Amino acid sequence: MIADGLVFLADSVPKGDSDAETEARAVIVKYTKAYSIEAHELLSSEGFAPELIAKQDWPRGWKMIVMEYLDGWDPLLTALKKEPNADYKTEVAKAIKILHDKDIVHGDARGPNIFARMEDGAPKVKLIDFDYCGKDRVDVYPREWDHRFRQDDAKEGDLLQKKHDNYMLNRVFDNSTAVLTARRGYHNAIPKFDV
Repeated sequence: MIADGLVFLADSVPKGDSDAETEARAVIVKYTKAYSIEAHELLSSEGFAPELIAKQDWPRGWKMIVMEYLDGWDPLLTALKKEPNADYKTEVAKAIKILHDKDIVHGDARGPNIFARMEDGAPKVKLIDFDYCGKDRVDVYPREWDHRFRQDDAKEGDLLQKKHDNYMLNRVFDNSTAVLTARRGYHNAIPKFDV
């Protein structure tokens, strides 16, 4: 029995005759009951999420999602340890604004769901885990929602709200800064999220 979902790292099976399609590549295969294809495709089209390769509905309400494996990308805190002065927060704010402009709430904008790296001296980010995405003040948090470290009005059954993304991201970046300050003795004043 699958509780909430499973995630696998796999090699894609090549199909087609072109050179680009003859090489296997690493992909992430995720099985889940809830997933916002709309949010994933929206951010992917702007470079803020992994490429969405395939999606398929399965029996009993399950979905299979196949996406690009983020080779060379690190979870946010690891990336900040490597590049403590990188302005990943501005990039995350751009991604969240894209969602919020379409009245979409990510719903789980925690550090482990943000991957980052430097490309040609510029910070880049990609968001993952679109299981809890939904429409602002329309959709609700799922049952068995882990609401620890979230606002009081972000519990299971509560309406998704943009302010919840902002709150969580402020916590993520405040905590990341605190960890880095303690470890490296540096402090970089980071403005608050409000997108």
